[in-house]
Amino acid sequence: MGWVIACVLIALVGLVYLFLQAREVWRKARLLLGEVEAAAARAEAASQPTSHPAGPVRT
Repeated sequence: MGWVIACVLIALVGLVYLFLQAREVWRKARLLLGEVEAAAARAEAASQPTSHPAGPVRT
């Protein structure tokens, strides 16, 4: 009976460890996704033509 309790406790500790690792990976993935979205927004803003402060420039 002691073996069963030991195995269950080890399994519970393992599940808690896996949960904590998955939560950390999820946090890092969200942070990385936020950086990618910010970079995409910057690239999109940089590709937009900017107007001259004094109005359209005539050439």
